[in-house]
Amino acid sequence: MPTGSAANCDDWLRIAREQKDAYTKLADDDPTKYKYSIGLLTWQCSENSLKALSAGHAPPHSHDLDKIMSHLRDNNILTTPEVIELGPYASIVTGSRQYDDNKYPEKDPLYWEHLSKTSLIDICQNATNILNFCHNKINLPSH
Repeated sequence: MPTGSAANCDDWLRIAREQKDAYTKLADDDPTKYKYSIGLLTWQCSENSLKALSAGHAPPHSHDLDKIMSHLRDNNILTTPEVIELGPYASIVTGSRQYDDNKYPEKDPLYWEHLSKTSLIDICQNATNILNFCHNKINLPSH
């Protein structure tokens, strides 16, 4: 995993794309069979995509997507409207939960049982939305 200011946006995005490839393959096979893995991979893809925007300075050492987005806004990398645009995607990816709740399913074992195929596909799409947004923002020509 890239760390600190030595990381560049390409490193973060490469890892996010690998995670997207992995959750896409799992979802294409049988999303209900791979609920836990899809949940972690979509979260990590979203997190790494956002951290790509903070390349050049140390992103927060956090899995909290809202905290990362606030950091990006506070450092004039994201605008408030962009944070508002990304917010619903992040909420769907995280299920409005903390990372440890997803990593340690014993905290709420029924959460995993209630995720339908449609919900899992939606989570995948929203993680992809975050990745695409970040990719497009990084690749926009500067004025």
